[in-house]
Amino acid sequence: MRNKKTKLFLIFLTVLIAATVCFLFHKKQKIVQMELNTEKLVSSDVSVIIRFDDLDTVWSDFKKTNFYVHFKDFSKLFLREMPSETLGFTNDIKDIQKNIGFEINEKSILNFIGKRILIAMWLENPDDKKLLLISQPNSSNEIDKIKIGVDEYRGIKIDILDEGRYWCIMDNKFIMSNDLGTIRKVIDFSTDTVSDSIANDVEFKKNIIEINSPNYIYIKPQKITPLIRGKKFDLMKNEAKALIFSVKYEKGIRLESYIFQSQPKVLSHPDYSSDLTEIFAKITGKNYFKFMKPVSVEFTPKKYGSKTVIYLPITDLSSSEWSEVFSGFRKILTKKILFEREKITRKNLISIREALNIYNSKTARYPTRLGSLIDEYISEIPQEL
Repeated sequence: MRNKKTKLFLIFLTVLIAATVCFLFHKKQKIVQMELNTEKLVSSDVSVIIRFDDLDTVWSDFKKTNFYVHFKDFSKLFLREMPSETLGFTNDIKDIQKNIGFEINEKSILNFIGKRILIAMWLENPDDKKLLLISQPNSSNEIDKIKIGVDEYRGIKIDILDEGRYWCIMDNKFIMSNDLGTIRKVIDFSTDTVSDSIANDVEFKKNIIEINSPNYIYIKPQKITPLIRGKKFDLMKNEAKALIFSVKYEKGIRLESYIFQSQPKVLSHPDYSSDLTEIFAKITGKNYFKFMKPVSVEFTPKKYGSKTVIYLPITDLSSSEWSEVFSGFRKILTKKILFEREKITRKNLISIREALNIYNSKTARYPTRLGSLIDEYISEIPQEL
């Protein structure tokens, strides 16, 4: 199942989301000289690129906030109480611990991700979606712990955990993909001076210069085939060459979205400022969102398309106030956990009942132990009842 092949990457995406949350409390924007050495390893037919820089420094600042302690406790509750079948990646965590060779904890993950993380996705072919993750670990110690072997391409060893899980170490970069061909292409790009990488795309470089941010999400609508098509997406796909979202942190989160078009006058430029302001006002009216301040939205037509700036001021509350906020979050989480447990229990009971019926039809009796159903009647006795 292709979904299972990409579960390993969900762990790193989860870390990325957590780091993005911590960015909300980063008080000072660090100016970073923009370079595209990592983008050089990505082919120009990519659908989506997500890049964040200097995560370890930002996380260090995040740990100094009152928010951190409550966020950490909430995360532990989520991982401990949510059924593993719902999370779906617990077996992959075991695989990482066994095959990469270090414990999955906050310190080792941040050291492993290091100064930059870039995720690229190819989504044009629904039956052959590819994902690439590139990180720059802080130290060679973490790299040395990775067990490398099995396949080799142009002098680089590629570790193959199983079908759909490949990684290698190259130029102090950890490179992972669900597609062996993508790994090999990355290796090609690292050795070839002339290539069709996205870093050599004139339009891409011009757009990145325009947004002036090392933290961005880059989307090419023409290279995406959605699961459900709609008129709005078709219009966007036909008229927009690229969408870029940049994230900046100025005592809150400043999201800048850019639409780059071939013919800017074709696509209308509606101003959603009032709608967004009203929506956020309703959200922040909830007690557990009181750390958010009223949102401001600014829309500006540009010669290349348009630029929209959404600014959401956020403040670090006192420890007691955060405790009250997370109390609301825990109530929501508890309801979700109970729902998932009941759903799994129902599914397990149905599975056992069907196995018992089959056993009875063949033997004219019922087993004295559930273990008697294993192998012939049921693959295993469910662990979460």
